[in-house]
Amino acid sequence: MRFPVSGDGAVNEQAAHEALGLNRNETFYVISRLDFLDGKPRAIHRSYLNPSHFPESFLDHDFEKESLLAIINSYGFRINTRETTLRARFPTQEEAFRLKIDPAQQPVLEAEQKLTAVHLATREMVTVEYMHACYLNWEYRIANRRNVRSVP
Repeated sequence: MRFPVSGDGAVNEQAAHEALGLNRNETFYVISRLDFLDGKPRAIHRSYLNPSHFPESFLDHDFEKESLLAIINSYGFRINTRETTLRARFPTQEEAFRLKIDPAQQPVLEAEQKLTAVHLATREMVTVEYMHACYLNWEYRIANRRNVRSVP
């Protein structure tokens, strides 16, 4: 749980803070992971969540092993929509360091995603997650993602 950072990634973190409806003096949860394929780093994911949507026990989860979507659903949310923006670009210095690549030589695919959900108990529609990711040497197919169903 922290405030948005400055420097590399500041724009993404400010966008996450705003998308989650947080005030300047409010913190958010940041769940970061580096995904490996064939022993090589290939993707960086950062999920941002508004702590007010979850009880304190939320941080007791093992985010390395558990599905974040399943965790969100377990707190009474049903996913409604995913809004994803994809961009091809060169990596930041931090991303290049984590992915072990030359930042001027290898482009990456950036993904920004806003996940909205309805809280079943209150019927309130909220942005439950804002995700920012950076993918190296991956190919993706994006299909119609309206009415995404929650994990049972």
